Amino acid sequence: MTVQSFEKAIEAFQMATFLNPSYIDAYNSLGIAYLNIKSISEAHKAFEKVLLINPNHVKGLLNMGNLHEGTAEYKKSIQFYSEACINDPENNELLALKVSQQAYICDIDEIKNHNTKIKHAYTNKYYVRPFDVFAQDDEPERHQLRALSYTNKYFGKNRFLSHLNSENKSKRIRLGYISSDFKEHAVSYLIAKVLEKHNRDEFKLFGYSISSSKLDKMGERTKKAFDVFREVEKFSDEEIALKVQKDKIDILIDLNGHTINSRTGIFTYRPAKIQINFLGFPGTMGAEFIDYIIADNVVIPNRFNNFYSEKIIRLPHSYMPTDNTREISNRPLTREEMGLPDKSLVFCCFNNSYKISVNEFDIWMRILTKIENSVLWLKIGNELAKKNIRTAAKKRGVDPSMIIFAEFLKMEDHLARYALADIFLDTFNFNGHTTTADALWAGTPLITKLGKSFAARVAGSLLTASGLSELITNTEKEYETLIIQLANDPLELQRIKEKLKKNLISNSLFDTEKYTFNLEQAYYKAYENYIKGNKPENITIKV
Repeated sequence: MTVQSFEKAIEAFQMATFLNPSYIDAYNSLGIAYLNIKSISEAHKAFEKVLLINPNHVKGLLNMGNLHEGTAEYKKSIQFYSEACINDPENNELLALKVSQQAYICDIDEIKNHNTKIKHAYTNKYYVRPFDVFAQDDEPERHQLRALSYTNKYFGKNRFLSHLNSENKSKRIRLGYISSDFKEHAVSYLIAKVLEKHNRDEFKLFGYSISSSKLDKMGERTKKAFDVFREVEKFSDEEIALKVQKDKIDILIDLNGHTINSRTGIFTYRPAKIQINFLGFPGTMGAEFIDYIIADNVVIPNRFNNFYSEKIIRLPHSYMPTDNTREISNRPLTREEMGLPDKSLVFCCFNNSYKISVNEFDIWMRILTKIENSVLWLKIGNELAKKNIRTAAKKRGVDPSMIIFAEFLKMEDHLARYALADIFLDTFNFNGHTTTADALWAGTPLITKLGKSFAARVAGSLLTASGLSELITNTEKEYETLIIQLANDPLELQRIKEKLKKNLISNSLFDTEKYTFNLEQAYYKAYENYIKGNKPENITIKV
């Protein structure tokens, strides 16, 4: 729906509530309409009216939770989701929403109480946002079931536009990249140089921004990387699909997937010959209207093929693009400046707070008690999470002062401060993705545990491409043992750091030009397969 459509809906719901001041569903729908045009205060008033009429109204509680989730008011969103759960205790969707918010504030012990129920939250009766459960579960089969249920409920099947694109072969393959993140965002940091390096003799690039582009450095850079850039946030899914069709896009790439601000509905219209899930969402879309997912042999081994609804494009080395021109500040940073003890062994994890589960946290706390004069350096963005981390540490017999929180820095300085850490400790179910690339680019060794799902294998992919597979473990016991071994062996740790530094030049992870060439070969193969009249099929790009 367009902004104008929501405004008309608001008028209709206002009239309905005027005629019937107790019309609870009209107030609820009014609030949703206001949310969709980002009129937060008016949405809040409407949902308040719902709960004034009926304090136990589950949809009203859910929507009030959604509102506060959108404004990062975690305590309030958890409160409303919790009340909704009390009133509808069998609704797994509500529980998943509550747990996802608790993950942002690192309420790890409370989340642990719901693990079993959350892992099996994918029934046809209740639908779970797939992204919400990535950090709580590491079973690709269940991730697929959630994605299938979610996609079928909210997006249905192919809608097909009335006039399909011409089957004639394009002189230049027309690539369309759709994203809400053409700005200072992890996706843009990863893909910006790839966009710039695309072979313009063979490809024409179209960018479709589905969220207002910010006038920041990365926003300007990504905008310039496209031959054609369109701001389409205010248009409906169908209108955007028609623009894509009019642009005669051959391959349409979704950089969002099932993430915040996504517009999956665009793809249901099948405006392009080929549609691809790439980068933003580390898992299957569970959608028949998405033809391919871009991966590699580590993130999706052959034995897991059936857990992905898309056909799989496997790139050599790693699926993840990088930018080998990213600047690291030359400003001399000191441990003292960062609040770190000068002589300590510094473990760090700069992954998002919601990725930290009780499993790895327990290991981290044991390590702090075993490694003398060690500290853990975390990048946590909210005070509730910091408080909960300190409480959980104290509960496990660890002095909270051994956990130090990194403050926000501009990107160049953030990359530079990695050098102050000795070892990066990865999270399990949802690895560090961009943060893994950041750590390796900055020269900090990272230890990971290889899981089963895409999200739990990304760090393994990047370490393999960096020639550092010795830092990949397969069990929690191996993970803990390796960390302790390296922490107690400064010579071996130094050897690994030197190897990493050397491999930055010689290995493939940060060879953006080679990566772009390989990605283009994948696009060629998918396109040629389509032109021959074949259905999508698995594609492997050889070195």
